[in-house]
Amino acid sequence: MIFGAKPEPMLAFIGIRPGMVALDVSAGGGYTTELLAAPSADGMVYGQSQPARAQRAPPAPAAPEGVSHPASAPEAAPPAPRPAAPRTSAMALAEREKNLRAASVAAAPIVAVAQKFDDPVPAELATERFDLVTLMFNYHDLGFLGTTARR
Repeated sequence: MIFGAKPEPMLAFIGIRPGMVALDVSAGGGYTTELLAAPSADGMVYGQSQPARAQRAPPAPAAPEGVSHPASAPEAAPPAPRPAAPRTSAMALAEREKNLRAASVAAAPIVAVAQKFDDPVPAELATERFDLVTLMFNYHDLGFLGTTARR
């Protein structure tokens, strides 16, 4: 069953209700996480995503080719500005939480969880009772679990 941009049938299908504790595995930008939060007021919604990778410094610019005398080399161009840090899943979830509160929507709190996919529940939540665990629209993110090729 494909729901597309029709969240009401999806929410009815999965049976989310007020007071539920839900874990949205691979929450990404938080679309599904936010959908789960509104009908589960008085509950809790956790949005799990991979931990952010450390940013690497860009490589040093290469020396101009064909310059045999450094004194006669043209002046190097100034370094390009560093791109802004990418928006993390935790940032997206916090923004969705803030927008729900600003709009006075009665919704469960959204809590970002940075955990690897092969162990998505942090130890401090291991004893938590989850009424619902979702994994939506992202099976491709799990393709390399159990391999060392991309770690």
